[in-house]
Amino acid sequence: MEIEAFKSQVSYWIERFRDNINIGREEFNRILEEKMIIKKGEPDLRERVHNAHQEWMNAMNYFDNVTDPDLIDHASFLMGAARSKYLFYLKQLKNGD
Repeated sequence: MEIEAFKSQVSYWIERFRDNINIGREEFNRILEEKMIIKKGEPDLRERVHNAHQEWMNAMNYFDNVTDPDLIDHASFLMGAARSKYLFYLKQLKNGD
């Protein structure tokens, strides 16, 4: 079985299990954290998308406001890296990874 198909199957069964025991996602994640199935404090994918978007907006603001010619390249690099990170997480969210 391919890894992507396997990940999809596991995600499907975890969601069905959570629905069957009738608890919310936060409570379910807390239980998984306690059993050390997932890392404590690890942001979920939606939160990573939000954080990456905010990082990109901050980088664009920095680029728009930098005045030192030596920092323009730095600001441009940060903006491109933040954009790539955001698009990566957004693609994962859309694909259901």
